[in-house]
Amino acid sequence: ACYLYMILVVIISFIRPLYCSSCFFFQAEDGIRDAQESRGLGDVYKRQVSKVCVGGGCMFSSDSELRMWDIASGELVRTFVGHAGKVMAMGVVDDGKSEPCLVTGSVDRTVRCWNLRTGESRIITTCDFKVLSLGFAIIGEHPRVFVGTRDPFPFMIDMESGKQLLAFTGEVEDGMLGEAHFDAIWDMCVDPCAPYLYTASKDSTVKKWDILTGYLVATYDGHQDAVRSLSVHNGVLFSASAENKAISWRQDMPEPHWNYFVQDAWVWCCLAVNGMLFLGTLEGDILQWTIPQEPAPALNRLGMAPGPRMANCAQVRYKGHQNTVRTLCFHDGFLFSGSLDGTVKMWDVVQRSCVRSFQVQEDS
Repeated sequence: ACYLYMILVVIISFIRPLYCSSCFFFQAEDGIRDAQESRGLGDVYKRQVSKVCVGGGCMFSSDSELRMWDIASGELVRTFVGHAGKVMAMGVVDDGKSEPCLVTGSVDRTVRCWNLRTGESRIITTCDFKVLSLGFAIIGEHPRVFVGTRDPFPFMIDMESGKQLLAFTGEVEDGMLGEAHFDAIWDMCVDPCAPYLYTASKDSTVKKWDILTGYLVATYDGHQDAVRSLSVHNGVLFSASAENKAISWRQDMPEPHWNYFVQDAWVWCCLAVNGMLFLGTLEGDILQWTIPQEPAPALNRLGMAPGPRMANCAQVRYKGHQNTVRTLCFHDGFLFSGSLDGTVKMWDVVQRSCVRSFQVQEDS
């Protein structure tokens, strides 16, 4: 009996980590499964919101479908048909010369441009790998799209022609080859105040690129797990990874300035806007901080930065989602959050309450 008990303990100790990791994989990686891989998951998979954005007077969300919502009424306006897989990244592009359009990237390996008025789309480009992240910029009056995939090398394309203009392979300014990412690009963002692209990778690093030359400018190495989310606010970079913290980085060098620890949750996504930092968690809560305005401390005699400072506990905690908060965006004083529970919620950050919930009805 003693030997049987020992064998049973060994078997359980072996199976339990596999079971737990598979449960986490279902939440963490489910968004990049295609239709065939997710067969049998049913409505659980179909209703998981992977991305939310606002533009053109409407809110857009993606679960198994790409949808446009009326913000004022909460009514579903349109379901876009075209992608053959889940949309993982999107944004509304407005170059000031033509009507705003929605650009989306999907696990079907395509990047599409959508007419918001008609719902029609065209394929901008087809990639070799599943599209996981997008970034946008107007360069010389021309809209450019930055694409991140399962491949470690992001690239920039012209939005009109789909022609690839730059590949971010790790080359540095002196012509030498620096260290590029070596795993999937899970998020990216363009600094609205400077010609830089930031990319977040599964390799646990963030990289800064010059979008005019394609050169690697800096590597931010401070996370212990895959970096899932980025945000730039007033020139300051914020990053969140699959651990219990987010980091704000110094502007003069790639070193952490502030650490935002979450003691009772795992951080999934971040958004810095209007002097506030929001973190979405694996447990379904959203935490809010007021971003400290203190400048980064001076470098020491050796030119090294002192260690990062610890931010105080979050001032606000928003509760309402029943599963991981995967995506955040902000518009006109309201925070929008998309969750794996299948809902998008609209929060009044002044009243600190949920004012509307967007959800597809089961019979629709």
